[in-house]
Amino acid sequence: ENLSEPGERSRLSFYKDVHNVLKYYEGINKVIGLKGFFPETSEKSFSTKALARMSKIRILQLRNANFVGSFEHFLKELSWLFWERYPQVSIPSSLNLKKLVVLRLRNRKLKYIWDVSKVLKNLKVLDLSHSHDLIGTSDISGLLNIEKLIFKDCINLIEVHQSIGNLSKLIYLDLENCQNLVHLPIEICKLRFLENLNLHLCSKLEELPEDFGNMESLKELSIGCTAIKHLPMSIGHLKNLTDFSWNYERSLLESPSTHDLSPLWSLASVKVLNLSYCNLSDNSFPQDLSGLPNIEMLLLRGNTFHCFPSCLSQLWKLKELDVSECDLSSTTCPAVVSFPSLHKLNLSKNNFSGLPVDLSFLPLKTQVIIHECKKLQVIEAESHTAYSTANCTSLERVRFKGEIFNFLGKNFTCFSGAILCQNYYGCEKLVEIQGSFKLKPLSIAELAKLERLFRLKPLLNKRLHFCNIWTFTWIKSRPIQGLSEYGCRIYSIFLAGGMIPDWFNHQNNGGSMVVDVPQDGSFQMLAVCVVYCSMKDLDSGYPILSIAMKDDINSSSYQQKYAPMFIGFHAKDEVMWVSYWRAPSLVNECRKLRVKVKTQGSQPSMLKGIGLRLLHEDELDHQLSEELDHQLSGKSLAYVFGTGYTLGRIAHVGKVLKSVFLRKFYVAGEQPEQPPDPATLRTFWI
Repeated sequence: ENLSEPGERSRLSFYKDVHNVLKYYEGINKVIGLKGFFPETSEKSFSTKALARMSKIRILQLRNANFVGSFEHFLKELSWLFWERYPQVSIPSSLNLKKLVVLRLRNRKLKYIWDVSKVLKNLKVLDLSHSHDLIGTSDISGLLNIEKLIFKDCINLIEVHQSIGNLSKLIYLDLENCQNLVHLPIEICKLRFLENLNLHLCSKLEELPEDFGNMESLKELSIGCTAIKHLPMSIGHLKNLTDFSWNYERSLLESPSTHDLSPLWSLASVKVLNLSYCNLSDNSFPQDLSGLPNIEMLLLRGNTFHCFPSCLSQLWKLKELDVSECDLSSTTCPAVVSFPSLHKLNLSKNNFSGLPVDLSFLPLKTQVIIHECKKLQVIEAESHTAYSTANCTSLERVRFKGEIFNFLGKNFTCFSGAILCQNYYGCEKLVEIQGSFKLKPLSIAELAKLERLFRLKPLLNKRLHFCNIWTFTWIKSRPIQGLSEYGCRIYSIFLAGGMIPDWFNHQNNGGSMVVDVPQDGSFQMLAVCVVYCSMKDLDSGYPILSIAMKDDINSSSYQQKYAPMFIGFHAKDEVMWVSYWRAPSLVNECRKLRVKVKTQGSQPSMLKGIGLRLLHEDELDHQLSEELDHQLSGKSLAYVFGTGYTLGRIAHVGKVLKSVFLRKFYVAGEQPEQPPDPATLRTFWI
């Protein structure tokens, strides 16, 4: 087609092209499809002669357009008409629609469909949505092959004409938000092929016809936000009904005081049942739910029961359960028995401080949603379950049951399927996720050891702000914190200060360095110090470490990137980040160690320097044995990480000093203003 000449094209959609064709009749007899969307502020008016000359047009789509004149002798071949903001109060009787298949007229002015009933054998879809002045459907018995009738948001529709019972091929009927519809004609029960009936938000509709169950093909039924309180007993005859919604919306309509649910329990074919905001209490459910054997999705959001109904355990095919906003608490809910098919459990917006049920019944990879549970403090989670706990503002700790870490792996980080793909956004008090991280203030004893090692006493009294890069929240004005991550394979401390201590014997003002790896097998741990500028937020940037083990100068046999879960910030001073890494088991196979720091964010120049020290077994013995030998006196030691895991019993102190090195920066003592209690230290002895 000629794109430069609108008159030579069969399809037009550009505003200027459509305007010229309708105004000046340029090439109008070649048009097959036309889309004319005109601005709402300037409705366009054209002569019906323009349409009369479109002898070949099949598809016509208009918005804010008006035509003046007679409609009698044109649009005879039209099969698809969409007219938004249709300007007439009815469809002109002279309009030839015999070949029309789809008719969509959306307009606030339409009051009735037509004066005299029309026979439109080809019409399949009639959509009069948002016709706010429409009060009745008129006689529609002539729509012999109609499949879809849509009267959505016809807020003043009072009645549906009884002729609807003659539409034997009708499959879809949408009456959503017909707020003044009081009753349905009993003839609607003759629609034996109807599959979808939407009565949602028909707020004045009080009942369904008694013979409602005769619509044997019905698959989806929505009567939510209506005035219906009782269902006809014949509803149990709907053997093909798979999706039933009798839900309410708290923001739009008050929930009913009573609901007669008894006919529901015999709907054996239903797979999706929505009873949200129905004011259901603990006594609303029967003891026997065997009449609903095929339920896969049960939505009970916003009801008033405090315990999981015990009868739900009979729903063996249940895949999704929503009990959010149901006032569930930690003390009133018994353990829930097995749901072997459950994929998703929503416990959001409840009042429990700990999970109210034993979730060990959940199958592998079940998603548990616990959003906006403001009182939730601790989650004792199953290791095979994915949790989403966004905006739980009191949540402090997440712990997992069972063994979830592989301590024998060669990598620094440990794989844990339990902590992948989780959402902790807005959990501002979260300081521990077992196996991922734990943030804890250093005790007085730990601070003293840190001062002796680094000679940083003036820096130890300065408080930092911490930003959690998982939750995107701030912990403000905290004393020095110890951060252990990835099963305690990495340990970090943040201090206010801009000078790298001399203890780090490899230093560089840039962001990377390469050092030789001892080949005698004595390299046990890596200590890294990074100094960076103070930042206002995470967008400004934060440091990321990249560590690589090299067989030679060009090849790399191990590579690891790492950013801490918490980033330390100070309003004025630069920040020093000290981290300790347990060396991987393949370190002795490598000759070179490369450490590189880069910035993630908008300030690439924020880095001020990097320090590095390789810690050997002999060096650890020399620094720590004198301090610890008199405490241990030959006793064996169970080295317990902050997460609570015991790695084993070890008989000789000298053999564990390489592991205890971490312990000197992360030991017992929750209150930094008090000295460590010897009784607490004894918990680490065996």
